[in-house]
Amino acid sequence: MIENVSPMAPYNLTANSSSSAITLRWVPGYIRSYLSYHVWYRSVIAQEWRATKADFDTETTIYNLEPSHEYEFMVLSQDLYGDGLFSRAFRYATKPLSYSEPIDNFDNGEMAPFSQIGPPQNLTLEINEDGDYVLTWERPEYGIEGLRYYILRWWKEPENVLFGEVKTPHYAYTVEHLREDEVYRFQVFSLSTTDYLAGSNEVTILVPPYNRIRATTIGSAIGVFIILSAIAAGILYMRRSFQRLK
Repeated sequence: MIENVSPMAPYNLTANSSSSAITLRWVPGYIRSYLSYHVWYRSVIAQEWRATKADFDTETTIYNLEPSHEYEFMVLSQDLYGDGLFSRAFRYATKPLSYSEPIDNFDNGEMAPFSQIGPPQNLTLEINEDGDYVLTWERPEYGIEGLRYYILRWWKEPENVLFGEVKTPHYAYTVEHLREDEVYRFQVFSLSTTDYLAGSNEVTILVPPYNRIRATTIGSAIGVFIILSAIAAGILYMRRSFQRLK
């Protein structure tokens, strides 16, 4: 088997949508280690392409799209040796705004407030008594009335591999079972009821190698115990020898 062959193109693209987001799914050309995907997309009336790293190996969601617009997508596979092949181009449209959603923009050209929501504020991380990692954040400065839920994501660095994702209505979440001696990057997003996504500041941590530290500590303690035992045995031998000489 030749490992440095370029990744095969993903195929069988499918999708579903809301008025401002499209979730794209595909079938990998094949499965192997260190394989990742980037989604290239554009409006069918635009010339410029945009690219984003896929959240998962077989799907991703593109947010902040225009209602009633058709978009074109291609999925690029990548591995440690570089870029693979693009999938065939795939088109899909966002849904129109529902009757209850306002469609008039402000005179200054800004996006209407129904689709806006601010990012979560002040993402912080602490370690609790059990050694788990507690992420906390504060509510967005605006748009909280349109909040659907928060999305907390964490990536393993420096590979930039999505390691976990959770959806929660709360302002805190406890992350367990992180791998030791690894670097993780955390970010929380607020998602509005119209699928508008806004991201917080990022927090990066290095999980200490507890097992290695524990093994080193135990080994050091055993070494000290052996030395002290040898010293005690030597002192006892010298005392007995001295008593026999008397």
